[in-house]
Amino acid sequence: MDSVLITGCSAGGLGSGIALAFQGRNIHVFATSRSLSSLQHLKDVPNVTLLELDVTNVASIEKAVECVGNNGGRLKYLVNNAGRGLIGPLLDGEVGCEVERKLWEVNYWGVLAVTRAFAPLIIKEKGVVVNIGSSAGMVNLPWHAFILGIYTSSKAATHMLSETLRLELEPFSVRVITVVAGIVKSSFFANLGKEDFELPQGSYYKSLERYIGTLSRGEDLPANAMGPEEFGRGVVGDVLAGKRGNTYTGTMGWASKCLPVVPTG
Repeated sequence: MDSVLITGCSAGGLGSGIALAFQGRNIHVFATSRSLSSLQHLKDVPNVTLLELDVTNVASIEKAVECVGNNGGRLKYLVNNAGRGLIGPLLDGEVGCEVERKLWEVNYWGVLAVTRAFAPLIIKEKGVVVNIGSSAGMVNLPWHAFILGIYTSSKAATHMLSETLRLELEPFSVRVITVVAGIVKSSFFANLGKEDFELPQGSYYKSLERYIGTLSRGEDLPANAMGPEEFGRGVVGDVLAGKRGNTYTGTMGWASKCLPVVPTG
C-alpha cells in the first residue's frame, strides 16, 4: 500500500481534509501535527497513523522520518501543509519581528526542512511532493494590505521554493505540485480572529481597526466557500491524475491565474 505523510492535520484545517481524501483512496496516511491532541478526530480512521511533528524542530523531523522507516519505509507522497497565520499591518509589528520570524519558520523554512529530510524516501519511490500555497501569495490585492502582509509574503516565497524544488527533483522522476489554494472555509480564521480584535496603541491604522477585525474573523467569506474535505478531494484528485507545477483548488482559486494582470492599487 502506498503511503503519504501530511503536515498540519489539525481538526477543521486543510491538512485534515487532505488526509481523509488520501485515506479514501486506499492510501496509508501519516497524519502529523505539533500535538497529538489536535489529531484525535482521526484516531479511529482506518489506515491512519498519528505522528507528532514540529516542522521547525530538527529532532522532531528526524523522529518522524524514523517512524515512517519503522512502518515499512515506503513513502510515495509528501504534503507540506503546516502553516501559521498572522493578522495586522506590517508597520504594527515589533521591531524585533519575533512573531513574524516564527511564522516564516513554519511557512517557509519548515517546508524546506521537511522536504530535505524525507527526500531520500520520496526519491526511492519516485514519488510526489505537494506544497500547499495560496492565491494570496500570487497577487497582492488591496484587502491583503493591513491584514495578511506577513502571511502572503511567506506564501509567495514558498511558491518560488516549490518551483525550484520541482526543477531539482525532476531528474529523479519526482513530481512537485504547488497547490494555489483559493478561499476555503477552514479553521484558519477561527484560529486567528478575535471578537475583541484591537490594533496596538499608536497604530497608524487605528481608524481601520473594525474593518481589519472583521476580515481577521473571516466574516466576509463567501457563503458557498469550499470546505476542507472538498478541498482535500480536489488536491488528491490532482495528485493522482499526474499533475505537476501549479494546481488551483478552492473557491476562486482559478482567479489568481488572471488577477496578476489586473491593477491592484
